Amino acid sequence: IADGRVALSLASSLTDTQKLFSRIVIAQALEYAYPILIDLMGRPAIGSGSDPMVYPVRVIDDPDMEDLGLATASTSLPDGGWRSHILLNLNGILSEAISDGIPFSGFLAATIAHELFHGIQFTFDTDIQVGQDWLDESVPLIWLMESTATWVEHFVYPDLNTEQGYANLWFRRPFLPLDDLRETHEYGGYLFHLYMTERLASTGLIRSFWEAAERLPVFEGIDEALGGQLVDLFSEFAVANWNDGYIREYRIIDGLESGVSMTAEGSAEAFAVPNRTFVTGFSLDRQAEEGFIGPETPGVRHLSAQYARLSFEDDNTRSLLFSNGFNYELLREAPTDLPIEYEGDAFYVRSEAFTDILDRNTRTQVLVRSQGEWTGPYDLTTVPFVAFCQDLPEESVEELVFIFSNANFQEGRLDGVPARGIVPTMLGSNVACGRWQGTAAGTSTATPAPGNPDLTLLEFEEVTFKKLVFTREPASITELVEGSPTTILFNYEFSAFVEPSYKLTLTDAEVEWTITYAQSSAGVSCSGEGAVDLGATQLFGVLWTYNHFLPDDPDYRTHLIEVSPLVDLTYGVMCTASPPSTRDETFQMSSLDDRGLLIDDDGITIEGSDERMTDGGIANILEQWSWELSAGPSEDAP
Repeated sequence: IADGRVALSLASSLTDTQKLFSRIVIAQALEYAYPILIDLMGRPAIGSGSDPMVYPVRVIDDPDMEDLGLATASTSLPDGGWRSHILLNLNGILSEAISDGIPFSGFLAATIAHELFHGIQFTFDTDIQVGQDWLDESVPLIWLMESTATWVEHFVYPDLNTEQGYANLWFRRPFLPLDDLRETHEYGGYLFHLYMTERLASTGLIRSFWEAAERLPVFEGIDEALGGQLVDLFSEFAVANWNDGYIREYRIIDGLESGVSMTAEGSAEAFAVPNRTFVTGFSLDRQAEEGFIGPETPGVRHLSAQYARLSFEDDNTRSLLFSNGFNYELLREAPTDLPIEYEGDAFYVRSEAFTDILDRNTRTQVLVRSQGEWTGPYDLTTVPFVAFCQDLPEESVEELVFIFSNANFQEGRLDGVPARGIVPTMLGSNVACGRWQGTAAGTSTATPAPGNPDLTLLEFEEVTFKKLVFTREPASITELVEGSPTTILFNYEFSAFVEPSYKLTLTDAEVEWTITYAQSSAGVSCSGEGAVDLGATQLFGVLWTYNHFLPDDPDYRTHLIEVSPLVDLTYGVMCTASPPSTRDETFQMSSLDDRGLLIDDDGITIEGSDERMTDGGIANILEQWSWELSAGPSEDAP
């Protein structure tokens, strides 16, 4: 059959019905699939019979044989590769078709294409070991054989979807290396070829992969065929495998609706520990489900990915911080090589050149659901920290999906990549981050210093902030994930980044300021008083909150507030002299400055008071302040 290129033989034990079925249905499938595969690979299979250009296919019905079909290499070819033949087991194919709910004829046709493709694979001059135990270095080649043969089922019969059963199993274990051979994982690896051939719009890649395998180790050859883009394309592939409906390449390509998103562990909601701060660490050494042998190597293994889904439904979680411990060395203590001594309980990462980070072939990406819409993926590989503010609609997130991938395929690839220090960690805090509003009041009293007995001085200020509103200009999700928002500052201490503080600017204010002035000296006394009302444009104001320092840090859950005038008050004072006169004096309002105290445990209340005595030279100045702020919704919040 097939223009004399295939010899179909039937076992004598077949029933007459099975023989008739084979002569019609199997023959038709062979005649349809074989020319397609020859055209794809540019060569036929070489048969093991007397005429090598006629490929032997034998049909049996063996209930004791586990395989659906079997391609068997027999003798080597002079220029490398092997002659071969295949068996088709009607009993095994029928059982599997019933199990998968696929019509028998369709499952049979796909199996024929799969096994024929193995026959063509044998003709390549690779390191396939026939009649010997497979060596560790041969594992990628076995993967290439089975994954491409399974992809061929889709290529020849795109509407049968026989290969999708392997995808469903594969999605349960994305943490296993792409070339892992346990539990049919290598068959599910057809997804890699499905993605790459569609992504680069070239089914010719499959032939290129096999031709490169004659000269290079399997994945080096694949990288060559992909134009040196394997690392970047693998990170895209890791995202595609999420396949949740927003990420939908497979649904478009092949109607495949399953994905890692449906088999991964459920959403991990923010949970509370003392002071309502939660810490979620990603393990990066994902173990398999019970009863399955998990990875022996800790960390994200070569050519694999791990996924973490977090949802944030607690209204009390206001600010979030992701610390990237996969691509950076995340530390709890300041690095010892800092040129200054810094003692604090915070997360740090060592600063590294982006090229050094990217050369490790590991990637961190995130999908973001904000205001009901998914965006991304965003690449966090060179971003040490990402902060989100739940108080601002533009910055709030309902769900995050982190994707940690390792595309190393070269030296040391069998070593997993664990966290470089502390595992990637998500910190949550109930401390507000978008808007604070409230009031403050202060007095300032100047009296003569003890060294000035001849001076009588009283300068008394009274400042009442009837209204103070501090806000942040919202950043876009893109700005947040790039680590570049102007109102979330990441301290930089020489060779280490320290986690951020939030900077809110005074945008609305109502201030009453009064001053009483009296001074006498050398027989001259002057006195007067003045008052002025100020608004936000006449003041500089900023509020810093430190939401994510850890409990042993002196800055933990503290704030700094500063409100300073941009104008002076000038008024005339009356001086008694000979003769009496009036002169102008200029006074500047005292500043509410650098008053760092704790934010209340509820995260939405700041109540502070402070008293300071300052030596002003000829006078001592006593300042007394109190203030009360509360977190407020953004102006456009419902």
